Amino acid sequence: MLTFLLLICVAFVAKVELIFAPELLKQQKLFLVNYKFRNPNGWFCRFCRSIPSECPAQKIGLPPMCKLNPLFDEIILLQMKANDVAHQDELISMASYL
Repeated sequence: MLTFLLLICVAFVAKVELIFAPELLKQQKLFLVNYKFRNPNGWFCRFCRSIPSECPAQKIGLPPMCKLNPLFDEIILLQMKANDVAHQDELISMASYL
């Protein structure tokens, strides 16, 4: 029951952001897509490597809630850039085509 309420709350917040602050989300998406890691051993790069590539809710049998996050694709791209710092420019150029 608590998980279901959490799912509804997350979906509601994501939809409110998309409706009332689309420009803010656009700026955040551009920042995350264009971000370049300067130090592959820095704390932020290590933190981004720890981002799970699949939704943790799926692991315990719940419906995937990560796709409700409007920044989900950009966060996964950030994780991919952190895993391969040498080729992050290629990932950025590929993301700009999408």
